[in-house]
Amino acid sequence: MIPYTPSLIRTRSFNIALNLARRGHAVTLAAPWETAEDLENQRRLSEEGIKILTARLTRSNVARNLLGAAARDGPLQAAYSWSEDLFRQIAQALAVAPSPDAIHLEHLRSACYGMALASLPSAGTGIPPVVWDSVDCISLLFERTLRFNRSALRRVIALLELPRTRRWEGRLVRRFSRVLATSQEDADALERLTRPGGTGPSPSVTVIPNGVDLDFFAPGEAAREAEEILLTGKMSYHANVAAAVQLVRVIMPLVWASHPKVRVVLAGKSPTREVRDLERIRPGFVTVTGTVPDLRPYLRRATAAVTPLVYGVGVQNKVLEAMACATPVIATPQAASPFTVASGQEIMIAETPEAFSAAILKVLGDEPLRRRLGHNGRRYVEQHHDWGAMAGRLEEVYAAARRSSAMAVGEGTSGA
Repeated sequence: MIPYTPSLIRTRSFNIALNLARRGHAVTLAAPWETAEDLENQRRLSEEGIKILTARLTRSNVARNLLGAAARDGPLQAAYSWSEDLFRQIAQALAVAPSPDAIHLEHLRSACYGMALASLPSAGTGIPPVVWDSVDCISLLFERTLRFNRSALRRVIALLELPRTRRWEGRLVRRFSRVLATSQEDADALERLTRPGGTGPSPSVTVIPNGVDLDFFAPGEAAREAEEILLTGKMSYHANVAAAVQLVRVIMPLVWASHPKVRVVLAGKSPTREVRDLERIRPGFVTVTGTVPDLRPYLRRATAAVTPLVYGVGVQNKVLEAMACATPVIATPQAASPFTVASGQEIMIAETPEAFSAAILKVLGDEPLRRRLGHNGRRYVEQHHDWGAMAGRLEEVYAAARRSSAMAVGEGTSGA
């Protein structure tokens, strides 16, 4: 169960579903749809043999969900994607079909479906073990939004949502059979939420990082541009907006002071007005693309891909995709923290604006360094972030969840 239709942008659920299906599993995907693009992505998944359960999620549905959540103790995120129609389809499918080996929930927004299933009359005997893939620790993201985001509105939302999200995530970690996260940092943060006093044992969260489609994101044959810096990502997501602003307004003036012809490309869908306004900082040398049909030409052309993340959580797909295309990557410690890499080998790591601009200038002027970063980056993702390997690790999690569920049923039977 996914709170949005998977796609090449919502890459974790998209590739998990595809790779499980390609490994011979019967996969049913339950996800709401909002746009014609969502329906097209669902069609593509169905062509891979994945069964689709879906219902439309309108703006009025979302508004009603959020108003209801505001009156209860749960965070807005937890109610955002709820659909009575979709839940009925899920419950009916579980009632009439052979029981699946596991139910996989992705993100805080889908947890409501798992909680609702647990309340069904048949939950004691007929509901398979539930694996909750939190992806990221959302309360940790809110904490960092409060500390680092310059938007008053974003900070107010984070302030209001943080305590409710902490309580809810702590409850969910204790509630489900197995819990996943994309990074050890997020796993540790979720585990801490189960022991607010700071002591005592806590449920274990398994780390399964994001992967990358190594066939799709691959190096190109054409020569790269000499002085082109690329930042990718959904440009309406507040952490990406903050990174874009940091790059153009703070870091690049230090680069332009000695290399005035360096171009910056901000490639990603739905740029906010704050992002679009960055083109005016240096006309002709900053480009905001908006939605692009394919990121690979941009990744293969750029001299370097940058991730000047001011704050964030989880694994940055933009870093994985750039490394897979053998594009040299320059990132802040926050963006690089989920990876076991060395600065100057697989990636360049720089924290302050001064260090980041110096790293950009070094990469621009050192071709052997660019080749080394590109080669080592590609090799790193091949070894650690192949989606097929991630699917294999998920199979192990599902098997462990089934064993725990069977033991619990056996203990309950023997004690009856």
